[in-house]
Amino acid sequence: MKTIHKISGIFLWCVVGVFLGKSVYTYYDYTAHPGLYETWSAPWYTGILRDGVIAAVLIAVTLAVRWVIRRKMRKE
Repeated sequence: MKTIHKISGIFLWCVVGVFLGKSVYTYYDYTAHPGLYETWSAPWYTGILRDGVIAAVLIAVTLAVRWVIRRKMRKE
């Protein structure tokens, strides 16, 4: 159980890191090439919002799994 708990913690921070890294890169790309994003029908930050929702779901599921594992570890 400890191993799964540690791996889920690593996964949690990886999700956060990937989301932050991709968001920063998208903002940088938008500031460097604003003309490219003008051709899109959606705002430039739509991808960040989509990725934020996906990251929030993954984080919520991971936290739920960690909570269940922690409860089982306390009982043992």
